[in-house]
Amino acid sequence: MSRFSEVLSYLIFEQNADAKSFAAKIGVSPTCITRYLRDDRFPSIEMLVLLADYFECSADYLLGLEENKGSAKYKKCPKFSTQFAYLLDYFNYNCFKLSEEIKMHQSTLYAWKNGKRVPTAENVIKLAEFFDCRVDFILGRES
Repeated sequence: MSRFSEVLSYLIFEQNADAKSFAAKIGVSPTCITRYLRDDRFPSIEMLVLLADYFECSADYLLGLEENKGSAKYKKCPKFSTQFAYLLDYFNYNCFKLSEEIKMHQSTLYAWKNGKRVPTAENVIKLAEFFDCRVDFILGRES
């Protein structure tokens, strides 16, 4: 079981809910939540942010990358293309240089930068590890 499914299970349990009632609270299908809890599926970044906002926790905590839930307030995420352009500038990278260092195809990075695609949660984690920062920073939830 991934840390994500363990943390999600714990947070739902804290709400005295089951997968079906929790799914109804946040407006998703029960199957979606059940797949997360069974570790059959990993969330999209949109779902990750929705869950983190609902539980008022960091995405890093929800993913099992931090031990403490925390109580910080997070800002609304910008479009990922906007945030990715900011990150490239902030860390002084371009798509070519980043693709070479993280072994990811340039076209994928350009698609993120141009708003044609968004990364998976796994790729956001990979970026956070590479840049040695929090997932919430990569997503633009924190400054």
